[in-house]
Amino acid sequence: MFVHDRMSKLFEYAMANLSVDLNAPSPWVPPCDIYETAASFTMKVEAPGLDLADIVLEINDNVVTVVGARKRERKISDENYLRIERNYGRFMRRFILPCMVDENSVSVTLNDGLLTVRMPKKENHGKAAPVEIKVE
Repeated sequence: MFVHDRMSKLFEYAMANLSVDLNAPSPWVPPCDIYETAASFTMKVEAPGLDLADIVLEINDNVVTVVGARKRERKISDENYLRIERNYGRFMRRFILPCMVDENSVSVTLNDGLLTVRMPKKENHGKAAPVEIKVE
């Protein structure tokens, strides 16, 4: 923890002495957890301040992509901010799951800033079908 705290303070000191454009979008990568059960995958993405309209979810076979944007409130002018620690702007997360999911049975909820995506596995779970080998 000591090294982490020292690095954090060093970074804060460096940022405080730099001229930073507050209008420039900062990179934002929302934290995400994915877990698997026998029948499905569940992905949970921290998305505080977003509505479902701000998020695009794309599932193609076993690739899941989440794209969105969090906009900074413009009610407060840049000159009045004492500190800006929350990140804003566009984000994209892409994950490759171990097997294909049923895109037509996916359920999505957004409650208290937590996006939950439940993705049932396809019936064959991506298993290869046996191939008959003929000997000539």
